[in-house]
Amino acid sequence: MPSSKKKLVSDINTIAAEWLVRLSDEDAPPSQRELAELERWRESDPRHRQAIENLQGITQSIESMPRDAAKRALAAHTTQETNWQSLAKQLCMSFAVLVPLLMLSTTNQVAVWLADNRTEKNEWRDWQLPDGSTLVLGGNSAIDVEFDDQHRTIQLMQGELLIQVAHDASRPLVVVTEHGRFTALGTRFIVQKRNANTVVTVTESVVEAESLNRTREVIQVVAGEQLMASAQLDAPIRINAERFESNWRQAMLVANGEPLSSVLDRIAQHHPGRLLFDDSELRGIYVTAVLPLDDPGRAMQLLKESLPITVSEFTPWVVRIEKQK
Repeated sequence: MPSSKKKLVSDINTIAAEWLVRLSDEDAPPSQRELAELERWRESDPRHRQAIENLQGITQSIESMPRDAAKRALAAHTTQETNWQSLAKQLCMSFAVLVPLLMLSTTNQVAVWLADNRTEKNEWRDWQLPDGSTLVLGGNSAIDVEFDDQHRTIQLMQGELLIQVAHDASRPLVVVTEHGRFTALGTRFIVQKRNANTVVTVTESVVEAESLNRTREVIQVVAGEQLMASAQLDAPIRINAERFESNWRQAMLVANGEPLSSVLDRIAQHHPGRLLFDDSELRGIYVTAVLPLDDPGRAMQLLKESLPITVSEFTPWVVRIEKQK
């Protein structure tokens, strides 16, 4: 290949990598103008589209690598100081290792990727824990399990779980999220970690919820109740817990007057790409619907048909939701 052609391919790959880095920035999502600019660049040349698709394919391949191999790759490359510009340029020479680093740029993302147990989007899986407890992980979820002679702790880093706890009076089982600690001796309950809160639904026995703020507030949640934990613990509310569990197992989101932004957060956990929206802009729009989380495209279509919103698909993996003007 002539050197000028090599440079052209390198430049295209670099630009594509920089776009993927920009799209993966959860702290500062790309603006409408930037998304339009990406779409123009992608459609202006078949090679541009191909470069982005190649990078996405490599990312998916790396994510399916055995975890030990992935850890070795991360260990070899996370000890060096980098920035987005240099990563993008190095990507042209080392696709196989650097793409996942771009996509796993924050500490939390790396922790999720290297978790003891995790599921992909739209994947519900069952596990038997060392103590005999049974666990179901919802789609796009990640946990670390720490069991020893004195403790049984599950760190829910992302997503949601249902657990049937094996009774052990000397070692209460604790599920921990950034919003609280939820302790049970022998019970059955669902924990759903969202961006702004954690929701606990108890179907059998009792769970003790403890806030992680200075007050260390403690509330008992009994069978048939649901509690929301954020900066503080809300009072439990009565629900049909059996129906809630049945819907959860069937990957159905049942919203009854729930804020649209909260519903979108839950759909985003299972969507293959990224959903971009402004919480403040969508304030005042509420959802009452039953939505299939295992078919997020259909869920988005149902919302689009029933709510005053505009859904714009800039690429197959970037969707923006806005309030209708």
